[in-house]
Amino acid sequence: MMASSQAQFIPAIDKLTGRDNYITWQFAVQAYMEHEDLWNCVTGKENDERKLVKAKSKLILLVHPSNFVHINKCETAQEIWNALQNAFCDSGLTRRVGLIRTLTSTKLNDCANVEEYVQVIMNAAQKLRCINCDVSDEWIGTFMLAGLPHFYQPMIMALENSGIKITADTIKTKLLQDIKSGENSDSSKAFYTFKGKKNHKKKDVKSLSSESSSGENHVQCYTCHLYGHKSFNCPLMKKKNISLQNVNKTKKGAFVVSSGVLNNNEWFLDSASSFHMSPREDWLTSQINKPIDHIVTANDAKLEVKSAGVVQVNVSCNDVNNEISINNVLHVPNLSSNLLSVSQLCQKGHTVIFTNGGCQILDSHMDLVATGRHFSAT
Repeated sequence: MMASSQAQFIPAIDKLTGRDNYITWQFAVQAYMEHEDLWNCVTGKENDERKLVKAKSKLILLVHPSNFVHINKCETAQEIWNALQNAFCDSGLTRRVGLIRTLTSTKLNDCANVEEYVQVIMNAAQKLRCINCDVSDEWIGTFMLAGLPHFYQPMIMALENSGIKITADTIKTKLLQDIKSGENSDSSKAFYTFKGKKNHKKKDVKSLSSESSSGENHVQCYTCHLYGHKSFNCPLMKKKNISLQNVNKTKKGAFVVSSGVLNNNEWFLDSASSFHMSPREDWLTSQINKPIDHIVTANDAKLEVKSAGVVQVNVSCNDVNNEISINNVLHVPNLSSNLLSVSQLCQKGHTVIFTNGGCQILDSHMDLVATGRHFSAT
C-alpha cells in the first residue's frame, strides 16, 4: 500500500534538470498542479495552509537535486516557482533571436525525418510562447511549408487552392498523414503502369532530395528546380522531342494532360481536387468500393459518386504512345470533365512541374511520363 500511495503521489514527469527541459517541465507541472487543485498556491491566491505545504513539497520533489541550490531558501510554492523561472527561463533578446532563427530556417532536408522536422518547429514555437513571444498558428503552419523541399510544391498549391485555413495542426497532420500513407502503400502499386516499361531500381523523389543536401550535390537545377544536378544534366533536358503548346494564361485556365486534340476524352490536372474523377462509367474497370458518397464543386454543388475503379488511358509522350492505369478513379456521372488530382499524383511519388507553357509529370524515377498544355476556358 505504501508503494502504491507513493506512485500516486509522484507523477510521471521528468524532473527539472536545467534550461534544456524547463519549458516542457513548466508546462507539465502546471497541468499537474491544476489537476491537484494546487495551482492557486503557485499564483499566490491560496490561503489554505495545508494546501500551501503540499504544493511546496510537490514542487521540490519534481526538481532534480542538482538544482536544489536555487530553491533551498524558498519558503512557499510561489517562491520556488519564481526562483526556477528566474534561473532557467531565458527571455532575453539572444534567446528570442535564436528561437526565431530556428523557426524560420529549419529545413526538412536537414532533419532525419518528417516527425523530427515537425517536432523542431513546434518546440521552437512553444518556447517562444512561453517567453511571451506569441506566434500565431497560421505563421507556424506557414513556416512548416516554407521549409519543405521543392517537390512538395504541388501539395502547397493544392492547399492554396482548396481554401483550407493554414494552421500548425493542419500542416502537421497533412505531412504526417502523407508519410504514413507512403509507408503503408505497397511499392509494387505504382500509379502509372506502362506496357513494356523496363524494371529498374526504385529511387523516390525524397531520396533524391536527401542526397542533394550534402557535399557537391547541394546544387539546384534551374530547369526542374530540384536538387542534385545542374540544368545541363537535367533529365528533362536529356529527353528528346518534348514539346509543350504555348497558350496564353487566363484566370479560368486549367492544365490538361496531352492526349490528342481537345475533346471530351481529355484529362485535366486539378490542384484543388482530392480524388481522380470521371463522368465516364464505361471507362471503369476493376471496380472497388467508393470511398465517399458525393463531392462538392467550386460553386458548392453536390454531385453523387456512383462507384470507383481503374481507368486505362492512352497518352503520347516523346512521340511514343503509352497506356497508363489510373487507380482509384471516382465515377461522378454529372461531372463535366475528367480530373486528375495533383495531390494524389504526388502521394504516389510523382512530381508535377508547372511552367508558363504547360506542365510535366515525372514518375518516381524522374522519368517523364506525360506532358500537359495550358487550356483556356473561354
